[in-house]
This record gives sequence, structure tokens and C-alpha cells, in this order.
Amino acid sequence: MWKDILGHTREIESLRSMLHSGRIPHALLFSGLKGVGKTTVAVEFFKAVNCLNSPGDACGECRSCVKAQGSTHPDLLRLGSLGGLIKVEEVRGVLETLSLKPFEAHHRIVLVEPAEQLGEAGANALLKTLEEPTPSTLFILISHKPRLLLPTIRSRCQEILFRPIAPTQTSLSLDPAILRLTSGTVGGLGPEDSARILAMRGAILSILEGGDPLEPVSKGVPPDDEANLWVSVAESFIRDIMVLALGGEDIIHAELRTMALKEISFLQVERLLDTLHAVRRGIKQNLNLKAAFAELFLMLGRLSARA
Repeated sequence: MWKDILGHTREIESLRSMLHSGRIPHALLFSGLKGVGKTTVAVEFFKAVNCLNSPGDACGECRSCVKAQGSTHPDLLRLGSLGGLIKVEEVRGVLETLSLKPFEAHHRIVLVEPAEQLGEAGANALLKTLEEPTPSTLFILISHKPRLLLPTIRSRCQEILFRPIAPTQTSLSLDPAILRLTSGTVGGLGPEDSARILAMRGAILSILEGGDPLEPVSKGVPPDDEANLWVSVAESFIRDIMVLALGGEDIIHAELRTMALKEISFLQVERLLDTLHAVRRGIKQNLNLKAAFAELFLMLGRLSARA
């Protein structure tokens, strides 16, 4: 339901206004950074349009809502689900179904994601349909890089810009630190992902406060997906420490402002960044990750005034 979506108050109000006025355009363009939540809002919009119990504000429980949430609704069509370039054959396959009435919904919706992956032939095929819209069908183009779209396609869509979620737009289920770490692009993060990131953040804070720097690697080497997360979280700390050392204020980890840390030299920064790069290479090349991570955490530990 709308109330369950984190942030995007302005964007949601714009969509709700369309629903309440009955003036739903035939094509929308949801633009903004990848992961900011555009697809989540698009699916919720479909649910709100077609809810059997509460049109305009989906109930989340009727047959239509459940099918849409589970990606099984026959009238919620997707272009780009195969990944990579969206080929003209895929576009034509979807467009052929538009000559038929929706199976169950009041309004059929076609999600095109990411729209900038449309090939030239596919874009031209879609453009013809946008110029002659089919009744009861709405296109939602989801684009992370709208400047790459054909101007003729973009001009036929009503654009809604999705901004990153601010750390002040929190919920009981999302720690503000996650928003700061992801720059407000939390799309695709489930509760387990958030918990893992916060655990990594807590471990590095402990190291900088004088804790055992080898504790994170004492249980073995993390799998590749976790290893990349460790690197990203560690990099965010190094970035913050550099900002503070240069007299800046705009940091992700506010705890660093009151933490007792040694003065960091440019040589230490260079070595830390070299070690980060070595860990990244190790992830790709199957090198000794345990040793690389141990070196990284030991170097971070030396920054603590309690070391």
C-alpha cells in the first residue's frame, strides 16, 4: 500500500492526484537513480488503479493486488525482463497483446525497464504505439538514464522525477544509516541485506574504537556478495575519515565526529586505498581474501587512539 513505501511523498501524491481526478496519462516516465524505488512505486500504482476493494489506494489483499505483488497478474506486462538490450521482437510480442482487452484489470500497464535499453528498432516500434495509444493501456517507462531515451519518446511521456530518499525519511524497519550508506537508493535491499550491512558497519566501528581488528575474519572468508559489501562499507569509512581530516562535515558515519582517532597521514590513506583495491582484485581473481581483509582491518585498527 502507499503508506508502506518509504519516502517519495511528492511523487506518490502526484500519482494519487491522477487517480482521484481520473486523468491518467497513457504514458509515464519514472526517472531517477537506480535503486531509488521507481519499480516499487510503479507496481503499487498498478495495484491502486486496479484494486477490487479500494480503487486509488490498494488494499493489498484482493485477488488483483495479490497477483500484482506476486508478478503473476496477466495485465501487468514487462519489457526488459530478459536483461540486456530490449530487442524489437520482445517489444512486438508485448504490443501484439494490446489489441485485446485487458484480461482482468481496468487498466493494463506495461512496464519498460530500463527504458534506455530499448534498441533503435524497438524504440521506434514503441513510439508508434505511444503516438496512437491503446485504450485502457498505460505505459510506464522506468529509466535510470533518461537522457539516453529518444527525445520523441520522452516528449510523449509525463515525467516524474524520483529523488534519493533523505536520511530523515526513516521507518521503524529501516535504519537511517542504510539511507546514508546507499545515498538514498535502497531499492532491492531486503531486511536481511540491511541487517548484514548494519552488522558490517558495527564491526568496523568497533575496530576504530579499539576492538579486535581480526574479529571479522575469525569466522572465515565471506562469500563474494558479502565481500563486495564489506569493501563498500569499509570504503565509506575511509572516505569519511578523509573528509574529517580535511575539515569537512558531510560524512556518512556520524559517530566518527566524537571518536578518538589518530591523525591520519596521506601515506596511510594511500595504503588503505591500495589495500581496498587489492581486496577487490582478490574477489575477482580468487586470491587470498582472508589475508587481504585481515590487512585492511589491521590498518583501520591502527587509526584508533586506543591501539
